[in-house]
Amino acid sequence: MNIEVNNIFMIDDYVVLKPHNSVESHCHKMPHIISGTNPFKICINGQIREGRSAIIPSDVEHSIVSMDDSAKMLLIMPLTNLYFQIKDRIKSECIIYEQYYSVDEIISELNSSCITYEKVIDDKRVIEIIEKINNDTYLDKSVAEIAKLMNLSESRLEHLFSEKTGIRLKHYLLLHKLRKAYKQVCEGKSITEAAYEGGFADSSHLAVVSKRLLGISVSDVIKNND
Repeated sequence: MNIEVNNIFMIDDYVVLKPHNSVESHCHKMPHIISGTNPFKICINGQIREGRSAIIPSDVEHSIVSMDDSAKMLLIMPLTNLYFQIKDRIKSECIIYEQYYSVDEIISELNSSCITYEKVIDDKRVIEIIEKINNDTYLDKSVAEIAKLMNLSESRLEHLFSEKTGIRLKHYLLLHKLRKAYKQVCEGKSITEAAYEGGFADSSHLAVVSKRLLGISVSDVIKNND
């Protein structure tokens, strides 16, 4: 699956995409919001639904049947406050609105619940890891290296992190590496430079992880962002 992208924008809690074609069946490790002034069609569990706004949780398989240039797609970074607000509100169900709601309106409405990861996660070790990944301290570390720093076995740390957050540490770390790499691309760096800055072994590693987790082509981002 590959999303052809017109533009990509990096925000603290999310990535904004502007796809301009249909998208094959896929699921993200990130919940996302879709909003467009014109109706778009989404296939969820074999059922085609039409709307102008949608909220889709993580790991829900779906495909975009049709979507025009008015649409924006926001991929929400896991374990941010907005992520927990979406998770608490919709559980594992997609919400499709026939009415158009702007992205700002949807985020504002979700923010009313005032949920933060400090309120949801009750393990100080996990919170420390999240904060160090968020501020880039651990982006050059592997899960095994982080486990050693926390005086835990790799398997124990993966189990603890997944139990407390609902996402594997490996995936969370990779998504933040991707976020940093895309930010570098958007600032004009080459794919090789962006891969290195994001903590990837090389540009091929960045490309493979990008397609597997987000379905976004790195070359499309460079091509469409001047």
